[in-house]
Amino acid sequence: MEENTYYSLCITVETKNQKTGNSYWKLLRIADLPMNEENKGSKQKTFLPYGPESDVPQHPELSMAPNNARPNELRIWEWWIEGEKIFSEPSNETFYELIFPENIGPENISTNKLPVPSILDKLLNGLPRSGEQLNPFLFVISWSNEEYICIEITKENSRYISQENIVKIPEGTIVKLYRISAADCIDSLNISQSFERKQKNQTVSPITRRRIYKRIRLRDSLAELKVQSFDKCLAEYLNQALFASKYTAGQKQIITNFFISETNTDDSFPVFLQRYYNYSETSSELTDLFVKWYNERRATLDEFASTGNKMEKFLTALVEGTPELRKKYCDYIQKDLIEEKMKISKEIEILETEKLQLLQNIELSREQMRVLEEKETKLNEHNTKISSEIFNKLDAFREMLTLLGHTETKITPSLSNVQRDVPGLTLKTSLLSQNDDKEIENLTSCEESVGHLCDNLEEIGITSSTNNATDISHLVVGSHLSHLPILVIGSQARKAAEIISYSLTAEIPETICLSAGFSDYTSLNHVIRDITTEYVILDNVVGSTEEYCYLHLSEEFPEKRFIYTLEFVETLALMPMGIYGHFLIINTEKYLQYPSHAPIILPGQTNCQDFITDKDDKIIQKKLQSELGKLLQGSLLPQRYLVTRLGILQNITATMDDVDKSIEMLLAELVDIGNFRPYPEEYIDMLQTNGTIKLGKTFARYLTENEI
Repeated sequence: MEENTYYSLCITVETKNQKTGNSYWKLLRIADLPMNEENKGSKQKTFLPYGPESDVPQHPELSMAPNNARPNELRIWEWWIEGEKIFSEPSNETFYELIFPENIGPENISTNKLPVPSILDKLLNGLPRSGEQLNPFLFVISWSNEEYICIEITKENSRYISQENIVKIPEGTIVKLYRISAADCIDSLNISQSFERKQKNQTVSPITRRRIYKRIRLRDSLAELKVQSFDKCLAEYLNQALFASKYTAGQKQIITNFFISETNTDDSFPVFLQRYYNYSETSSELTDLFVKWYNERRATLDEFASTGNKMEKFLTALVEGTPELRKKYCDYIQKDLIEEKMKISKEIEILETEKLQLLQNIELSREQMRVLEEKETKLNEHNTKISSEIFNKLDAFREMLTLLGHTETKITPSLSNVQRDVPGLTLKTSLLSQNDDKEIENLTSCEESVGHLCDNLEEIGITSSTNNATDISHLVVGSHLSHLPILVIGSQARKAAEIISYSLTAEIPETICLSAGFSDYTSLNHVIRDITTEYVILDNVVGSTEEYCYLHLSEEFPEKRFIYTLEFVETLALMPMGIYGHFLIINTEKYLQYPSHAPIILPGQTNCQDFITDKDDKIIQKKLQSELGKLLQGSLLPQRYLVTRLGILQNITATMDDVDKSIEMLLAELVDIGNFRPYPEEYIDMLQTNGTIKLGKTFARYLTENEI
């Protein structure tokens, strides 16, 4: 362990700036755990309450990563200082917190004890526990201003039920009883109140008051207790309690016979009671206590009779041995059975009605399905017939052109023309013209593809004077190779999208336009499936149609590549942050300069199989993942964004020396995203101050000045 590394028990607190509304997370130091050479590894380590005598007392609060924040969490944190920055991470060191029964807390302690039946019921039925049980804790069953009597709850002797947020002790488990002095506990109240008073212009979320045992390990236990129902525990001491009571000999025999047949004797329960109540082994008070509890249990006989509880044998013996009770309970049970039968009969009648309705619905659905299948068959036949007629007419048209002496015109119909009649879906005419006179350039490397695309983008005014066209071309080629869809924004978005397709596949793509609210995913799939071009453009789809109609098209059609176009950049401000992981974003409005001449766009064909993978590819991938991950940590961008951008950068980064340059190409896109959805202030501060993040200060400057 380094000398400047500290361990502190902290509560996670949230403060909110009253002017900006921004939230900040901090660690409030409650106590410190010395970890010097003298007590390293010692089982007797002791917490020291935080105060002026603590190590580094000038830091009552510690900074933390927002993704580690859990409100009001009590935990040990490892922290250290580098320059003027404090870094922290959660520690696996354990400790004991005192957990009081419901509605009883550190703020309203008075001398009191939980009755033993209540203790057993709470252990078996579950103790409320917010969040997953990370540490052992002490369940307080007796408390005063001087001391607490507690039961140790650990992962080994309990079971956490996440759906109910409770901790249960399995029946038959042995738990230990401890006496804890109040002087050996640390109270968080004064520290939290002092923290709240110092927060000016900040709203502090409520901080729960906590009590913590200052020792890491417990001392000797008082006693042990086997956790089981109180009735079983009662039988273990019945011979002492029962015969000190005023029951008749017949009543004693009935009850004794029941308990003897149900329970094995275990001496741990009376020992537990003697220690818990400070009674002697022969004390008459203990006997009176058992008799009192037993009489209270008899008051619940009606409930046991109606619910079929495990005390059925006890009830049978008691009722048969007490004639005045026999008629009363027979009438009670008979009445209950009649009511239950009527209730069940009514439920059966309702279920029969629902069953009949379901059968009718199934039959109706089958008939509707049959009608739809017939319609689909007829439509497919009609579609095939029309397609055949179109191709026959095209053949006849070619023959006519040949007879007339004209050069044969190259006509490549798209079968999607057959399916134009889809409500809310139209196919737009291309903005580019097919240039059959130009030879298709064969692109066999990443740099050739980037250069060719860059030349074509410059023809429509996306200049390379500041490397914008070059950076965009690199990212587009990387996206092409990783099959990540592209979102092009701006007034020239469609033309830029067609140029991308024409530059990399020598094809002018089909452009699909969907009306606002379009949701016919099946028809859209049919149209895309019949399109013959490798690239498909979807115009003004993002933000105006259902997301499920377009976000997964690249997975549905792995052989195709998709470009989405959007005219107005403001639309993205309305979209969720998670959508940025689904496509590469290119904002052409930032770089567009209208050209002084008519653009000449040349076709190109990228042959991905000819691209050579660098032998140090895995090393480059690891470096990219490390540097980009540090740059994005705290930005709130989804994990999918990191994964998809790594896929792009891996395809365009040739050597280790190119890693920083490749990541820098993403800064323009990241700045655009920050304009759509501003990043947290803590994230920008971290970029400016954390010297270990390459390009962090450059990115922060771009964000604040918006100059990229």
